[in-house]
Amino acid sequence: GDFLSATRGSREAFERQRQSIAGGSTRGGIFSGDYPIFIDRGEGCYVWDVDGNRYVDFINASFALPLGHNHPAIREAVARQLEKGTFFTAHNETEWRLAETLCRRIPSVEKLRFCCSGTEATMFAARGARVFTGRRKIAKMQGGFHGTNDVLSTSLGLMSSGVPSTSDYDPVKEAVIGIPPEVFEYRLGNRSALEWVIDQYRVKTDKASGIVNDPYRKEEPAYIVELIGRVVTVSLETQKIVNGLPPL
Repeated sequence: GDFLSATRGSREAFERQRQSIAGGSTRGGIFSGDYPIFIDRGEGCYVWDVDGNRYVDFINASFALPLGHNHPAIREAVARQLEKGTFFTAHNETEWRLAETLCRRIPSVEKLRFCCSGTEATMFAARGARVFTGRRKIAKMQGGFHGTNDVLSTSLGLMSSGVPSTSDYDPVKEAVIGIPPEVFEYRLGNRSALEWVIDQYRVKTDKASGIVNDPYRKEEPAYIVELIGRVVTVSLETQKIVNGLPPL
């Protein structure tokens, strides 16, 4: 009740927005409840909605604002650029200056390419990986969001919006036409809890991606042993409960 009464402006804005924007929102990742809040302004780590409510902005433009909202230096730089122009379908000096700065500050980055969105960036990355390796399969973190391109729009957990979160592929049943079947071929398999833990906490190289996983914690040398002990205990107790249930 308090939220509804405190965000009437956002509710009215959403009703108006639904008339011209499909689904009423283009920002599915921050839409929850009956309607989203509509932000009016931001300053530092805070944002204010159209009703004047202040929030701490933990989303932070998906971590694209390291200096926070409305930073004076950013404002001045934007004002200088506005005097020169806003959008050019051509190369410009700012582009390579930023690229040089990023390559200099991040040792692992030799060259880069700018993209308009994360979806576009991961799409190009997956395409480049397939061309470079000659392989078609792409390993993806279960439940992770890596954009909305066809190659990576699967196993998104709560963000699936109709896209299956399992490795089963049925384009007719699941309505995922356009997503390559190879996306669903990377399986964890059916294993017991103990087998799963042992497998996860073992140094190994992923066959599909080449990623090396070393879960060893130097600060906690007994961590894996203790974890396995807890899993064994839980598994045994669970079996006792199941075996003690009356037959159907």
